[in-house]
Amino acid sequence: MMPSNYTLKFPRSGREAFGHDCRFDSHRPDPDRIVGYTLLALAIFAAGLMVGGAL
Repeated sequence: MMPSNYTLKFPRSGREAFGHDCRFDSHRPDPDRIVGYTLLALAIFAAGLMVGGAL
């Protein structure tokens, strides 16, 4: 007989499915840091436009 919840037969995590944890490359840059630097550069650019427009 099938279980009432059919999805119970499937592994719920990578550890259950593959027998090891997922490991991410440590040398890749952090996406949150890239977004932060981009927003900072955009804010500096906008401030420069405002200062340049006031002169």
